[in-house]
Amino acid sequence: MNKTITALLVAAAFSSSAHAITVYQDDANSLSIGGRLGAIAKFEGDTTELRGDSARINFVYGYQFQSGWAGVAVAEWGFNELDVYNDDGTKTDLFYNRLGNVGLAHEQWGSFTLGKQWSAYFDVAGWTDKFTIGGAHALGVYDDGNISGTSRPDDAFIYRNTINNFNIAVQYQFEANNGEVTVENDQSRSTWHRESGHQLSLSYDFEAGLSLGMSYGKTIYKNAHDVEMLLGAVKYSSDKLYLAAGYGQFENLTNKAKAVGSEFDRESRGTELFAQYYADDLLEGLSFLAGYNHLDVVRDANNQSTDAELINYMLGATYTAGPMLFGVEYTFNDSKDATGDANYDNVLEFNARYYF
Repeated sequence: MNKTITALLVAAAFSSSAHAITVYQDDANSLSIGGRLGAIAKFEGDTTELRGDSARINFVYGYQFQSGWAGVAVAEWGFNELDVYNDDGTKTDLFYNRLGNVGLAHEQWGSFTLGKQWSAYFDVAGWTDKFTIGGAHALGVYDDGNISGTSRPDDAFIYRNTINNFNIAVQYQFEANNGEVTVENDQSRSTWHRESGHQLSLSYDFEAGLSLGMSYGKTIYKNAHDVEMLLGAVKYSSDKLYLAAGYGQFENLTNKAKAVGSEFDRESRGTELFAQYYADDLLEGLSFLAGYNHLDVVRDANNQSTDAELINYMLGATYTAGPMLFGVEYTFNDSKDATGDANYDNVLEFNARYYF
């Protein structure tokens, strides 16, 4: 199997795991299984919580054609390690779909994938989404990520290619509707009819470890305001250090002001900063993390000015040993609600995770 071609798509499923197991491989076929289990302990004010750590299991099948093309199928399901209950006291479903796509890839012509997959927008927005537990609150990735296509879009076609360190991703999201929908973070459009979605991400990787990127996207709805996003980002990577910064402007994507139930902020701006230092010289597998998330809501769902903003400063550390990861993060929460009140508690969280 051509490893260069297969990596174009396999990385989409195993972006968070380096421990996937290849259960079968010959000259043309490959089947890999991976995933993770974990738990998070949260301490916020006078409350404590133990919850799952986004467990998942994934399967990637690849086939190498003699023409130089490779076919790949990716399936990933998330599941609840611990019991999770709805507001009415019933248990939530044990499994839910995270990824499901098929595609073709060529070393020269790039990859074409169809189905539920990581978005073109995330190719750049994901540069700052590196915290083990928190973070990723200011660039609109997960606010409405499935329906509007910013995280793991439903019904998407994506073309990706890299030419001389220049990366391009083009995404089209097909028409769909649902009378009622619930996404994982309970921030959903109760009724929606998406006409189409479009995204373009561009980035360039310099030889010194520096990368610059931008992304633009728009999702068109029949019965709601259109969603629009514009993002610029920069990152730097070396053996000891990883740095990333992103700034975005959004319309009807984030949901901080909460002016009308689960309706989305008419206009908002977000900034994310992330830094990671790999301290293997102190202890192999140890790294220190720091970051900043700021989401400023300019106009709420009623098209009114608001004082709502999310401001998080984060410090943390992770330790990896074989297939296991242990992390701790502390979040200084200076956020404000729509009236300008800053009555949020700081948060301390620990996690333990096993990759397979």
